[in-house]
Amino acid sequence: MKLSRFLLSLLVAAVFISTTKPSVYAQYPKWLHGATGYARALEVQRELNVSLVVYFYTDWCPYCRTLDDQYLRDPSVHRALQRTVVVRINPEYGVEERRIADRYGVTGYPTFLIMDNESARPRDVQPFRKGGNHLTPQQFARTCEEVITFLPMPKPTPRKETPTDESRESLERANNRAVMNATRQTRSAQMTEVPPVNAAPAPKSKSNPLPSMDVILSKYVDAIGGKEAHARLKSRVSTGRIELSGSDSWGELNIYAKAPNKSLTVMNVQPMGQVKHGYDGCTAWSLGDTIGAHTLSGAALSRFSTDADFYRELKLGELYPGMRLIGTVKEKDREFYLVEAFPTVGSEEIMYFEVQSGLLTGRDLTQQTSRGPIRVEMRYSDWREVDGVKLPFKITQSMPNLKFVFTVRDVKHNVPVDDKLFEKP
Repeated sequence: MKLSRFLLSLLVAAVFISTTKPSVYAQYPKWLHGATGYARALEVQRELNVSLVVYFYTDWCPYCRTLDDQYLRDPSVHRALQRTVVVRINPEYGVEERRIADRYGVTGYPTFLIMDNESARPRDVQPFRKGGNHLTPQQFARTCEEVITFLPMPKPTPRKETPTDESRESLERANNRAVMNATRQTRSAQMTEVPPVNAAPAPKSKSNPLPSMDVILSKYVDAIGGKEAHARLKSRVSTGRIELSGSDSWGELNIYAKAPNKSLTVMNVQPMGQVKHGYDGCTAWSLGDTIGAHTLSGAALSRFSTDADFYRELKLGELYPGMRLIGTVKEKDREFYLVEAFPTVGSEEIMYFEVQSGLLTGRDLTQQTSRGPIRVEMRYSDWREVDGVKLPFKITQSMPNLKFVFTVRDVKHNVPVDDKLFEKP
């Protein structure tokens, strides 16, 4: 489950980019896709206050192929669309895509709409003329530039007085609790045998008794291979692919971990470029093409060092001394124990242990970002045995308007890993 830390690191980088205006502009015209991409495009357009481009096409349309291959690849068109939010939609891909096309009154292809925002009147910029000469890519670019409105950037929020570490952590705990309370309320309708939040655990039912936390944690350790199998491992190198849902953005991810508590993740994801997060046993650091160089301290450092523990999954009872079973929840044909977990460092989480397998298949938590605390849902699947231990080969990380999917390709244990790899550059 160590991959959770690195996906959360990617989240921090992604949210940082979404709040840094020049970096966001740098990714466009990186096309978003489909109904999911359209929703994301509207969010970015509202945030950045720039023009919105919606391109409707089909796979069978010859003019669409010409527009893709000759016009949109032209440097002049690329420059014209640089400071816009662009999304392409094929109405034949699904019901939601068809609804979006109907909303704009699309009757032919390609339809290339430019507008100030989703409620503004769209302008259809058509490079292909019936009964006349088609526009050249350069003429098409100039036409787009005439339509595109460069609106003023939103004024930055005045910087407040820097709070002390104590007041910051107090505010963080309060904000995180508000986010987790919303999570708890969302799940409450599905839960069975759930005691009140601040009450003692409900008595066990004779017909379907709930186990103790010790039993749940012991079953989890057994499910992932047991203590002895994990103790034989001293290092782990994982490689895989990470994708952003609703976009064609993807990247490669390499993760290095070494006992007892050293870790490094190297991500190459567009538009972020390369991002590294490392911990050498004392210092936690981040380095990236977009986020610059940072050294963590205080509570952030404590959380990072805890998550870097190579044998973390064997120590959940120690790392979360306030774990409490609050009920069960069913999703389709699977049943899960719902556990409220209070870590020694950081804010509470909600964990999902599958009743039948004993595996920890999900976590709901809050993550501090430059935009405040946000809810993050981690889901673990495709469990496979490697060298006697069980690991999830697919991790999905969902948050408001963003969804990352990490797929493991290869895991190697007990390979030589130089300690210098984890040191801050």
